[in-house]
Amino acid sequence: MYFCVCFCLVISIQFIEEIISSVVRPMAIEVLQHPLFWSSEMKLSFLRDVSDRVELEDRESVSDLLKSLESIAPRALGAKWDEKLDPDFITNIGRYRRYKFDSVRDLLRVMRNKLNHYRELPQEIQVFFLN
Repeated sequence: MYFCVCFCLVISIQFIEEIISSVVRPMAIEVLQHPLFWSSEMKLSFLRDVSDRVELEDRESVSDLLKSLESIAPRALGAKWDEKLDPDFITNIGRYRRYKFDSVRDLLRVMRNKLNHYRELPQEIQVFFLN
């Protein structure tokens, strides 16, 4: 799934950069606690929690958290994320809410909403999540 691939790619790069630049190499137990080695369930739970947290940030005011999150969009997303997803899925998400396809915050919100409402999704969209 594109969402998890982006997340894994970003944390993989960050992890490798940390290891390479570190003077003192971490112990194996410390390495295994890195998000790169979390289970899929733990990664999704983390992303859902992050989505809930950033949703509280006011879009109109200046938010350091949102500025920081959105500043990684080019690196994390590469382009607009709707271009990388199945057209049926994009149509489905557009029925319930408007999303900015260059926004990390909005991608997190899609993940959270679809995770929380998985059973309500049409069968063909559920299959998309299993692939």
